[in-house]
Amino acid sequence: MAQLLRELEHRVTQDTVTRQQLDIIKTSGMETLLKDVEQKEQKLQLLTEEAERASKRGQLQQQKMDRDLKQMRNRLAQERSVKLEAFQRVQELLNQLHDTKQPSAHMASPVGLRSQTHCSLNSAPALFRYSPHHFSKTHLMGSKMTRRIQRPKTVPVKHSRRTDGDSLPSVAENAQLTTFPAQTAPSSGISFRPESVWPPVLKD
Repeated sequence: MAQLLRELEHRVTQDTVTRQQLDIIKTSGMETLLKDVEQKEQKLQLLTEEAERASKRGQLQQQKMDRDLKQMRNRLAQERSVKLEAFQRVQELLNQLHDTKQPSAHMASPVGLRSQTHCSLNSAPALFRYSPHHFSKTHLMGSKMTRRIQRPKTVPVKHSRRTDGDSLPSVAENAQLTTFPAQTAPSSGISFRPESVWPPVLKD
């Protein structure tokens, strides 16, 4: 009987010790778990704060990039407007210069000068187309021919022929003088062409 009691006490003691050990293990496990949870919470908090800071930095960078992009667009738009305005101004100046040069070039061209001179010469009387020297020579020859016609008929034939022979150089000289302005005319395309010889030469 006494042995049974000792065995029962021994079992109760072992059970008590076992429960105490289990309680200690549970307590230590709970503390460990709590510590782990706290550490994880701290890490999570740190990560959350870091993420928030990164998000803020990203937002700031995005805002800065947006501002820079907007400024760049405005600057490019201003430069484009200035360049376009300058290009239009240059084009207007070129058009004005072209419009200014076109009439002067037309007036200074040989075709324009030739047409103007031709029109002025055609509109002028035929008498004014000859030089004063040619007019005086022609008038002098006409006076000589008139005086020769008015001579009396008693002049010998031989002398009359000699007079005709003497007058031939004047006619040849008149022909050379008539063709002289056409040969010595300037190279601008203006040619002087006598319409007729005035006064008319009368032969015996």
